[in-house]
Amino acid sequence: MTTTNRPARTLDADKATEALSALVGHAVRLVTLERSTGSITTVAPVDRDLRRGPLWATYLASPLPTAWQTPEQALVGFAAIAKALVAASLRDQSLDPEKALHDHLATGPRPATELLASLAAAGISKDRADRAARRIGIVRRKAGMAGPWLWALPIEHSKPASLIDRAESTKAEKAAETGTNKEKTA
Repeated sequence: MTTTNRPARTLDADKATEALSALVGHAVRLVTLERSTGSITTVAPVDRDLRRGPLWATYLASPLPTAWQTPEQALVGFAAIAKALVAASLRDQSLDPEKALHDHLATGPRPATELLASLAAAGISKDRADRAARRIGIVRRKAGMAGPWLWALPIEHSKPASLIDRAESTKAEKAAETGTNKEKTA
Protein backbone atom coordinates (compact mmCIF):
# COMPACT_ATOMS: atom_id res chain seq x y z
CA MET A 1 0.00 0.00 0.00
CA THR A 2 1.49 3.32 -0.99
CA THR A 3 0.60 6.52 0.78
CA THR A 4 1.20 9.92 -0.76
CA ASN A 5 0.84 13.18 1.05
CA ARG A 6 -0.44 16.28 -0.66
CA PRO A 7 -1.92 19.50 0.70
CA ALA A 8 -5.67 19.46 1.19
CA ARG A 9 -7.97 21.26 -1.22
CA THR A 10 -8.34 24.87 -0.31
CA LEU A 11 -11.79 25.66 0.98
CA ASP A 12 -10.75 28.68 2.95
CA ALA A 13 -8.43 26.25 4.62
CA ASP A 14 -5.94 29.06 5.17
CA LYS A 15 -8.28 30.89 7.53
CA ALA A 16 -9.32 27.66 9.22
CA THR A 17 -5.75 26.47 9.75
CA GLU A 18 -4.81 29.91 11.11
CA ALA A 19 -7.60 29.59 13.67
CA LEU A 20 -6.53 26.04 14.55
CA SER A 21 -2.90 27.17 14.81
CA ALA A 22 -3.94 29.89 17.24
CA LEU A 23 -5.95 27.33 19.23
CA VAL A 24 -3.11 24.83 19.65
CA GLY A 25 -0.32 27.42 19.89
CA HIS A 26 1.70 26.49 16.79
CA ALA A 27 1.29 26.18 13.03
CA VAL A 28 -0.81 23.29 11.73
CA ARG A 29 -1.79 22.19 8.24
CA LEU A 30 -4.35 19.98 6.57
CA VAL A 31 -2.96 16.89 4.88
CA THR A 32 -4.88 14.65 2.52
CA LEU A 33 -3.63 11.08 2.33
CA GLU A 34 -4.47 9.02 -0.75
CA ARG A 35 -5.04 5.39 0.16
CA SER A 36 -6.39 2.42 -1.74
CA THR A 37 -9.65 2.72 0.22
CA GLY A 38 -10.02 6.40 -0.66
CA SER A 39 -8.61 9.67 0.54
CA ILE A 40 -8.62 10.85 4.14
CA THR A 41 -7.78 14.24 5.55
CA THR A 42 -6.05 14.90 8.83
CA VAL A 43 -4.46 17.78 10.67
CA ALA A 44 -0.75 17.76 11.46
CA PRO A 45 1.75 20.22 12.93
CA VAL A 46 3.91 22.01 10.37
CA ASP A 47 6.98 21.31 12.52
CA ARG A 48 7.43 17.53 12.65
CA ASP A 49 9.21 17.71 16.03
CA LEU A 50 5.98 18.92 17.63
CA ARG A 51 4.36 15.54 16.94
CA ARG A 52 6.16 14.25 20.03
CA GLY A 53 4.57 16.97 22.19
CA PRO A 54 1.92 16.19 24.81
CA LEU A 55 -0.97 17.68 22.82
CA TRP A 56 -0.27 15.57 19.72
CA ALA A 57 0.51 12.43 21.69
CA THR A 58 -2.84 12.76 23.48
CA TYR A 59 -4.61 13.54 20.20
CA LEU A 60 -3.16 10.51 18.42
CA ALA A 61 -3.81 8.21 21.39
CA SER A 62 -7.38 9.41 21.77
CA PRO A 63 -10.22 7.03 20.85
CA LEU A 64 -11.77 9.84 18.81
CA PRO A 65 -11.20 9.97 15.04
CA THR A 66 -7.96 11.56 13.85
CA ALA A 67 -8.74 11.39 10.12
CA TRP A 68 -11.83 12.36 8.15
CA GLN A 69 -13.16 11.93 4.64
CA THR A 70 -13.26 15.62 3.71
CA PRO A 71 -11.18 18.65 4.67
CA GLU A 72 -14.30 20.33 6.07
CA GLN A 73 -14.92 17.40 8.41
CA ALA A 74 -11.24 17.42 9.40
CA LEU A 75 -11.36 21.10 10.33
CA VAL A 76 -14.51 20.79 12.39
CA GLY A 77 -13.54 17.50 14.03
CA PHE A 78 -10.01 18.57 14.89
CA ALA A 79 -11.22 21.92 16.23
CA ALA A 80 -13.57 20.20 18.68
CA ILE A 81 -10.92 17.73 19.85
CA ALA A 82 -8.16 20.35 20.06
CA LYS A 83 -10.35 22.72 22.05
CA ALA A 84 -11.05 20.00 24.61
CA LEU A 85 -7.39 18.91 24.78
CA VAL A 86 -6.09 22.46 25.18
CA ALA A 87 -8.68 23.23 27.86
CA ALA A 88 -7.76 20.03 29.73
CA SER A 89 -4.02 20.75 29.56
CA LEU A 90 -4.54 24.31 30.79
CA ARG A 91 -6.80 23.08 33.58
CA ASP A 92 -4.23 20.47 34.63
CA GLN A 93 -1.43 23.00 34.67
CA SER A 94 -3.37 25.58 36.67
CA LEU A 95 -4.46 23.26 39.49
CA ASP A 96 -2.15 22.54 42.36
CA PRO A 97 -3.00 19.03 43.60
CA GLU A 98 -1.33 19.60 46.98
CA LYS A 99 -3.44 22.70 47.64
CA ALA A 100 -6.56 20.87 46.47
CA LEU A 101 -5.83 17.99 48.88
CA HIS A 102 -5.34 20.44 51.74
CA ASP A 103 -8.60 22.20 50.87
CA HIS A 104 -10.59 18.95 50.63
CA LEU A 105 -9.14 17.46 53.82
CA ALA A 106 -9.22 20.62 55.95
CA THR A 107 -12.48 19.53 57.57
CA GLY A 108 -11.19 16.07 58.45
CA PRO A 109 -10.63 12.62 56.96
CA ARG A 110 -12.61 11.69 53.86
CA PRO A 111 -13.22 8.40 52.06
CA ALA A 112 -10.64 7.99 49.30
CA THR A 113 -13.22 7.20 46.60
CA GLU A 114 -15.22 10.34 47.38
CA LEU A 115 -12.07 12.47 47.57
CA LEU A 116 -10.61 11.17 44.32
CA ALA A 117 -13.95 11.65 42.55
CA SER A 118 -14.15 15.29 43.63
CA LEU A 119 -10.52 15.86 42.62
CA ALA A 120 -11.21 14.25 39.23
CA ALA A 121 -14.18 16.58 38.75
CA ALA A 122 -11.78 19.47 39.41
CA GLY A 123 -9.41 18.13 36.75
CA ILE A 124 -6.82 16.34 38.91
CA SER A 125 -6.12 12.77 37.90
CA LYS A 126 -5.83 9.91 40.40
CA ASP A 127 -2.10 9.61 39.68
CA ARG A 128 -1.44 13.32 40.28
CA ALA A 129 -3.46 13.19 43.50
CA ASP A 130 -1.56 10.10 44.65
CA ARG A 131 1.84 11.68 43.97
CA ALA A 132 0.81 14.88 45.76
CA ALA A 133 -0.50 12.85 48.72
CA ARG A 134 2.85 11.10 49.05
CA ARG A 135 4.72 14.42 48.86
CA ILE A 136 2.73 16.01 51.68
CA GLY A 137 2.44 12.87 53.78
CA ILE A 138 -1.28 12.19 53.60
CA VAL A 139 -2.24 9.47 56.08
CA ARG A 140 -4.20 6.61 54.56
CA ARG A 141 -5.98 4.18 56.82
CA LYS A 142 -8.72 1.62 56.54
CA ALA A 143 -11.92 2.34 58.48
CA GLY A 144 -12.53 -1.16 59.80
CA MET A 145 -12.55 -4.41 57.92
CA ALA A 146 -15.48 -3.50 55.66
CA GLY A 147 -15.07 0.26 55.82
CA PRO A 148 -13.61 2.53 53.15
CA TRP A 149 -10.05 3.80 52.92
CA LEU A 150 -9.79 7.23 54.52
CA TRP A 151 -7.33 9.96 53.62
CA ALA A 152 -6.42 12.62 56.16
CA LEU A 153 -3.90 15.39 56.63
CA PRO A 154 -0.86 14.22 58.60
CA ILE A 155 -1.42 16.68 61.47
CA GLU A 156 -4.77 15.12 62.38
CA HIS A 157 -3.24 11.71 62.81
CA SER A 158 -0.06 12.64 64.59
CA LYS A 159 0.46 10.31 67.52
CA PRO A 160 -0.63 12.03 70.76
CA ALA A 161 1.98 12.26 73.46
CA SER A 162 1.68 9.49 76.01
CA LEU A 163 1.10 10.26 79.67
CA ILE A 164 4.74 9.49 80.45
CA ASP A 165 5.93 11.91 77.77
CA ARG A 166 3.61 14.58 79.17
CA ALA A 167 4.84 14.01 82.72
CA GLU A 168 8.47 14.16 81.63
CA SER A 169 7.91 17.32 79.60
CA THR A 170 6.13 18.88 82.59
CA LYS A 171 9.09 18.00 84.87
CA ALA A 172 11.50 19.51 82.37
CA GLU A 173 9.41 22.69 82.17
CA LYS A 174 9.27 22.97 85.98
CA ALA A 175 13.03 22.43 86.26
CA ALA A 176 13.61 25.14 83.68
CA GLU A 177 11.30 27.51 85.55
CA THR A 178 13.01 26.91 88.89
CA GLY A 179 16.40 27.35 87.22
CA THR A 180 15.31 30.74 85.91
CA ASN A 181 13.86 31.68 89.30
CA LYS A 182 17.17 30.86 91.03
CA GLU A 183 19.01 33.06 88.54
CA LYS A 184 16.61 35.97 89.26
CA THR A 185 17.16 35.73 93.02
CA ALA A 186 20.94 35.60 92.75
